[in-house]
Amino acid sequence: MTTSSVDLSLSAANRCWVELRSVSASGPLVYAGVLSAGSVRSFAAPGLWLRLGFPEAVRIQVDGRPITLPASADPYDVTVQSTPA
Repeated sequence: MTTSSVDLSLSAANRCWVELRSVSASGPLVYAGVLSAGSVRSFAAPGLWLRLGFPEAVRIQVDGRPITLPASADPYDVTVQSTPA
């Protein structure tokens, strides 16, 4: 059984700190930094874990589908896993 990759896109409407790790919160660091207003970043991996410092400022798409996050001014964690092919 093979595992496909998941495509994650982050679009920032305002500044937001992001920490992105492979598979889980303890996985290898993929990206850490601040997304500026208007910036877009894309990532692909079998699974991704991310922490958003200001989740209201970021729109997330997984495999081209928008993901709605709860409104929160607090950091928010999201785990995205691919499904077996």
